[in-house]
Amino acid sequence: MVMNKSSIASEYGGVYTDEELQTYVELLNTLYPWLSEWRLVRARKDHDDEFGDSVRKDEFYYKRSLGSPWDALKVSRRSMEALVFCLFAGNPGLKRLTEESRQEIQERMQALMRNTVEQFSPLATVVWPVQQRGHKA
Repeated sequence: MVMNKSSIASEYGGVYTDEELQTYVELLNTLYPWLSEWRLVRARKDHDDEFGDSVRKDEFYYKRSLGSPWDALKVSRRSMEALVFCLFAGNPGLKRLTEESRQEIQERMQALMRNTVEQFSPLATVVWPVQQRGHKA
């Protein structure tokens, strides 16, 4: 069966909706280096995840690189739900830490984009301050 991302939760009767699980995965990803984050991918073949849960061809599962393309952790949606639940349930400190980390990452990316535009655009001194005030250039 081919599934789209929005139907994953209903197919498995998951604990979290797709949006809730994605939010938790994004928070979890703040703890990993940029190229080692958990990604949602579609299985090209049947396999078992790191915890022995089955992932069938064309199902979505989570994958995290361990440094090389052939060295990765793979977990099913059910396993990711269990992992997220174990880490975040009753742990407001971890949620707060990862939310603060996500906010800091977003602020750094905005500053990097702003600096890049200012450094490489001849119009940056004219356009950027106007955009910052909420006006269109």
